[in-house]
Amino acid sequence: MNAILRAGAIIRHELKELKSNSIFDQRVLSFLEQKTSARDVITAINVLLNEADQEPIFEVTYRDILVACEVLRLKEDPLYSARLLKCKSGLTIEKYVPEEKLKRMIMRRIKEHVDVEIPEDLTIEQLKELEEKVMKAR
Repeated sequence: MNAILRAGAIIRHELKELKSNSIFDQRVLSFLEQKTSARDVITAINVLLNEADQEPIFEVTYRDILVACEVLRLKEDPLYSARLLKCKSGLTIEKYVPEEKLKRMIMRRIKEHVDVEIPEDLTIEQLKELEEKVMKAR
């Protein structure tokens, strides 16, 4: 995964250089469509694709690397997560809220208002009901 982040940082740096010119739109687009066959980057991207039950790839565009960087960023987000998916135009992001992250967020909001032990096996619906009761009691 570090290979993706390193490649993403290099690409973002190159984009800044291109954007410093006044005529950059076509150069940026063609830059993003350049392909790489760097094994470490492709291996890391294939790990992300495998997590989403997608077929492996053998080369990626710079745009795909930036998409993979965003997937890694979202995986670290306290609420959202993401999957890397293949589509006709390259790689894309499927953004979603995992049940466990949502449950932790609701539990954290409840604990902000009351100091109570909350069972881990409650469903999201039960946690929402508990949160409503806590809010009404305040």
